[in-house]
Amino acid sequence: MEYMVLDIDSEYAKFYPYSFLETDSLNTQNPKEHLSMRLPDGKQLMLKRKIESASNTNYVFAGGNYFSYKTTDLPDWRLLEEVKEENGFTLQKAIASFGGRKWEAWFAPSINIKEGPFKFIGLPGLVFEVRDDHDNFHFKLVKNIHLAETFDSSLILETNFGKAAIPVSLKQYQKTLINAYHNLYQNFKEQKEGSWYINTNDGKRIDKVSELNQLIREEQIRIKRNYNPIELDKAVEYK
Repeated sequence: MEYMVLDIDSEYAKFYPYSFLETDSLNTQNPKEHLSMRLPDGKQLMLKRKIESASNTNYVFAGGNYFSYKTTDLPDWRLLEEVKEENGFTLQKAIASFGGRKWEAWFAPSINIKEGPFKFIGLPGLVFEVRDDHDNFHFKLVKNIHLAETFDSSLILETNFGKAAIPVSLKQYQKTLINAYHNLYQNFKEQKEGSWYINTNDGKRIDKVSELNQLIREEQIRIKRNYNPIELDKAVEYK
């Protein structure tokens, strides 16, 4: 489970991990430490858009860099008559196909904010909950906080703790993902054996090309196994 922030002000809606917000707070308290965080390559969850707009700026990581690319995304919702009560709100059900997955959402018609987590917008009320039909992704509102002024997200979203996002197209980002996968530890492969070594997380010392090749194969298997992007229609194929 991971806590996310749906940050809505008078002009923009933003979506990013709560852990980034915590790290930014620590940096404010101890500016000399300058901690940073990142998401795994290929994890598509951070974005920014104008309120009630379907035009998103996506923020992603690939190959050690921070990128942004623009997409237009609007789920094709179908409203159902089914309702339920939750925390004093009457929620209505809606379903949609979006990003290569089927989704179920619950929204509050009494709250006139047509926003929701990630790209789940366009319903006549604030989205409280949304999940896909295989339960790979499940977003649910757990807390609401009203701030007296707009939060400055420039160091955790528009830049990754000061590292500016590189504007690219979706295809360029996808190509970077593939290249990063095929060129793991490229800087070591280009050096003479015996002039480098790698200490792995499990305590092994890698200092031979044969061991490095095995490490690369294991890392590629791990990447393929864990790759489960929220938008399957934008997924890359790792071979």
